[in-house]
Amino acid sequence: MGAEHVLFLMLLCKRTHSYGTMPDSSQEGILKQYKSYEDVALFHYSVPAETTRATWEFASFQDDPDCPVREVMIYLQHGSFPVMAADNSTFSSNLFTQRTSLHLIKTHSAFQPHDSTIFPVYNPLPGTWFVAAYLAPYEEKIIQQGIHHRCRYSIGSIALWTRAEQVDLIIPYEKKTYTTKKHFSYYKFFIPDNVNNFVLTVSNCVIKTKITSRIFSKDECIEYANMRDRALPKHNPDIGGFINMSQNATITFKEDRPYKDSFYYLLIVSSAEVSFDLDLDYSECGNSGIYGKKQKNWYLSEEGLKYNATSGHLEPKEPKHGFQLFTVNDNLPGEEDKNFDLGSKFDDEKKNDNSVCRSTFDFTRVDNVEEFSTNYFLQGKSWYTKWVTVTNLFPIMTRFETLDFSDLGGTINIAMGMDTFDSQDQSVEVYGCLQKGRQPKVENNSLICDESSMIRIASDEPPHSALKLVPYPEPGMWYLGLQVRCVDPDSRLKVQCWGDFRFANLMTSINIHIQPCGYRPQGEICGPYGVCVRTHKGVYMFTSCRCSSGYRGWTCDDSISAEPAWKLISDTLLLTLSNLFFLPAVGLALYYRLYTESLIYGATMFFSTFYHTCDQEMNHKHLPMSLEKACHALYVSKEVLQFCDFFCAIMSFWVTIISMAKLPERLVSFLHMLGVLLVSILVQYNRTGIQVFAVPIPLGILILVITLIVRSYKRRKVLKANRTCAIWLTLGILCAVTAVLIFALIETTSNYQFVHSGWHVMIAMSLVFLLPYCKREHSCKSILPKSESLSSEESELNEVASLDWTEPIQTISRTQTGPSIASQFSTTSIQESPTDSSC
Repeated sequence: MGAEHVLFLMLLCKRTHSYGTMPDSSQEGILKQYKSYEDVALFHYSVPAETTRATWEFASFQDDPDCPVREVMIYLQHGSFPVMAADNSTFSSNLFTQRTSLHLIKTHSAFQPHDSTIFPVYNPLPGTWFVAAYLAPYEEKIIQQGIHHRCRYSIGSIALWTRAEQVDLIIPYEKKTYTTKKHFSYYKFFIPDNVNNFVLTVSNCVIKTKITSRIFSKDECIEYANMRDRALPKHNPDIGGFINMSQNATITFKEDRPYKDSFYYLLIVSSAEVSFDLDLDYSECGNSGIYGKKQKNWYLSEEGLKYNATSGHLEPKEPKHGFQLFTVNDNLPGEEDKNFDLGSKFDDEKKNDNSVCRSTFDFTRVDNVEEFSTNYFLQGKSWYTKWVTVTNLFPIMTRFETLDFSDLGGTINIAMGMDTFDSQDQSVEVYGCLQKGRQPKVENNSLICDESSMIRIASDEPPHSALKLVPYPEPGMWYLGLQVRCVDPDSRLKVQCWGDFRFANLMTSINIHIQPCGYRPQGEICGPYGVCVRTHKGVYMFTSCRCSSGYRGWTCDDSISAEPAWKLISDTLLLTLSNLFFLPAVGLALYYRLYTESLIYGATMFFSTFYHTCDQEMNHKHLPMSLEKACHALYVSKEVLQFCDFFCAIMSFWVTIISMAKLPERLVSFLHMLGVLLVSILVQYNRTGIQVFAVPIPLGILILVITLIVRSYKRRKVLKANRTCAIWLTLGILCAVTAVLIFALIETTSNYQFVHSGWHVMIAMSLVFLLPYCKREHSCKSILPKSESLSSEESELNEVASLDWTEPIQTISRTQTGPSIASQFSTTSIQESPTDSSC
């Protein structure tokens, strides 16, 4: 699934329509079922400015026609990675989920799709757009690679767009006449950072060409006019704008909370050649910070950023002593004789008008070494703080900036705290309103915002702190407005403050920082049931919480579908204690003095128990600290335990088969080392593939078969096992086959703990039954000398005799001088062990 699918999608696109050039021609990714955000297929596109239509085309592929058709969920968003509840979790109340232009598209997979899913966006915002796609939830079967075909799904996409042919520029403070013949005409103007509000006036419209009176009114000059920030306006009278503007009429667009450092666009729709005047006026408020001309009443002290409403001369604006970031003069060059005397009044702050200049302060970012590790401070020339005075008389505005690319994959944490004070039996709140791109709305000198963007702390509701999280923040300027209010303790509605709080000034701490994943400290960012993972998708990196035990959500806090504690413990005990069935195999190997086999069986039991303990309990924080650190080092970081688990399991089969062959000791040592090298390579190459079983086990069986054929050839007779040996062999093979069948056919994610525990039991029992295969210990030991004292020929004959094939005494008699000795040995053997069926 590669270039051929992209070419196929491009052919579909060409067959349907051609929408323009193709700057981002195509992207393709592998689709997975959503378990955490690291499973999504992530695409990004750069949409140019002044685009009239952007069209995305998607086609989902599957690699086999017999694979089930899956539903594909596609989220499209401007600015940053889409934020969605893909696991059907509930967003926590402190999560800021307002996103810009977030769209959901659904499609289905096909082996050879005959058409694509087309999703157009008219007049999109310019910049980066992201797509996150995944498969809708379904019951997933655990498939051993090579036994069954593992269905693979992918998605291909193509982005197409067209741009406006011409967009004229509007010059501020210059009334100018524009003439157009086009049906749709676009105009633009730029709003700098210091602009507080602007007014755009369209006037003196004149028709240059005659319009048929049967269709249009004689006086109708402009059919529709509208303005929009950052992107071209849409022709939709239902969402705003002006219609049916007559000749010499005047319309006015006013914006009191503009998007700063951005373009605004004007749309004029007319069916005739018309001319009109455009006049742009705006007012500015100067620079932000304590040295701005509208912040004369503010200064920095050791306690924080303070407001002083009295008249007089404040000197200095920042502390002279203590730790300072920089050593600079208080005044900038050319400002030595300039001071910041306070006016006698501060009525500008209290005007009932959104156009008033409000106190605005910028947070300065400090980037640390690690990714997604940024802190923000309110800073002057040489002093910084996180404390600010908040009053009930008027709101103050703070703002901070997030960067494209480097900040997208983290989470903004906005923690607000309140200083201790005497509330005089009033319920006092400090609340903030978070807004992306422009200042929060203000009415009657009070901040207005909904619950999703509000952060508040109350004097009568401990703890006196609050937190707001912004996952995957969109790049740009973020505004946080702050104000104090008194509320009714029951209804929480705003009431008039009384006493000293008629002019309340409260010190409030604002701690803003970016960190990976969630809001908790570094050691437990995703809580007791989650792990924070860093994921790379192309050039982008993001962090997300991988939840366990049924917990869901962005920070693994949604416990609606969480598994009860008793089930978690029982699953862990089932997967670990089932390994105790290896103990009989260990004891039997020791009994037969097969020390190598005993070591491998014990190692298999130990590493499997250790692996499943870490796998089940690592995220639950139920383990002792030392064991938890060992799990993190050996399981999470290095995957050592998983390697050892698979390696020892395969080696246990290998040494058992070699033991069944009863080969000379020198050859056994060689084959053991061959197995170690072979199995370690296969496990490291692909420990979940069928080759880890399909190569060493058939090879071991081949060695066993060749050994029996050679011995049968030397004896000139086919060796046959007695009834006891046949029973052991049959039981061992049945257990092994049963283990393979339940593992390959019925194991799923929901029944994993039961089926895998059964796998442990069946494999362990198969070793118990295969290990004593035709083994004799008592009478044969009294008759035959130890293999170490024999020559190479005698040793091999001894191993043949120990297999207890029929008529063993005749084989031994070949090394003696006469038949009488063989007869004597036969008689002695029967007398010493008349009831031993294996001799």
